[in-house]
Formats: sequence, C-alpha cells, structure tokens
Amino acid sequence: MKLCVLAIFAFLPWIAWVGDWALRWTEGNTAVQITFVMFIFPLIMNALQYWIIDNFIKDAEHGGEGGYEGVGEDDEESDDEWLERQQRRREQGIDGEDEDIEVVAGKPLKEANPTLTPTSDYDPDTDGAGSSRDGIKK
Repeated sequence: MKLCVLAIFAFLPWIAWVGDWALRWTEGNTAVQITFVMFIFPLIMNALQYWIIDNFIKDAEHGGEGGYEGVGEDDEESDDEWLERQQRRREQGIDGEDEDIEVVAGKPLKEANPTLTPTSDYDPDTDGAGSSRDGIKK
C-alpha cells in the first residue's frame, strides 16, 4: 500500500496540491484536521467501497443474480431423496434429522480416544494435597 502511495505521488506530483486544496477549510485547527483525516474521511471511503462492491456483487450483468446466493442451495435434494435418507438413518438407529454421522457395519462411529474418568474418590493422602501447604506434615 505504501509503495502504491509512493508511486501515485511520483507519477502525479500535483496530487499534493489537491490534498492541500481539500483541507484548506480546516487551516489553523489541527484537531479538526486530524479528526477529518484519521476518522471521517476513511469512514466515508470505507462506506463508499462497501456500497460499490455490494452493488457489483448483486449486479446480474457481472455474475450476480440480483441478490445473494445461499451456501446450501447447490446440493438441492428432492423430497423423495430426503425421505429415503431419513428412512435409512432410522433403520441404522441414528437420531437427528440434519446430522451426517458416518456408519460402519450398521453402527455409528464411536469416539476414538474417550476420556477416562477415575472410578474411585479423590484421597489427598494417596493422590496428593490440594495445595502445597495442605501436604506439609507438622
């Protein structure tokens, strides 16, 4: 970006004069100049850029269809296919309509590394103390 700005100033040396002309109404008031240059002008430019890109995306001539296209609309499924898939899921014992769970040999896959939980209660004498001071014997 900085190289682009450098190139603009190198190829269009009169652009600095345009900047001075555009900010002449703020002469003598540094706070207004800083506010305009650092906040107001970038906000206006970002809004303009968003509006232009948004209209370009929605433009039918440039590939848009006059609106946004949903993500899941590519793999449209007929009602019969959906019903068949749900029937297979019920036969395999899989609950839930929208979840895609892989099934191997008619059974849903299980967790690869299940978390083991201790079967006995915590004993501070054998398992260690809760803090460093609790384990000190007097």
